[in-house]
Amino acid sequence: MHSVPSRSTQRFLGDTGSRLVHDLLNETPECGTLEVLRQGRAVGFIPDSLRAAVAEKFRPCPRCLPEEAAAGGQEGEAAGAAAAVEDHRPARA
Repeated sequence: MHSVPSRSTQRFLGDTGSRLVHDLLNETPECGTLEVLRQGRAVGFIPDSLRAAVAEKFRPCPRCLPEEAAAGGQEGEAAGAAAAVEDHRPARA
């Protein structure tokens, strides 16, 4: 299920164009999330979790979720990676 995205209240942001999910606590300039928002391609997830995004067929961004992206490809592996990060990994310093 999608929600209206908000950078101030959500951690995970989906790009409907690329089908990538971004971690807003770890995003990089290369993620391009501002452009995603500007172009109206952004969606949020209910609940606001990586697991919810993966369940909706979004793939982890290789820039802000590199470990999860590396495990991607197979739905089971991506779901396992999503469960591991599920709001427990701190933001990068």
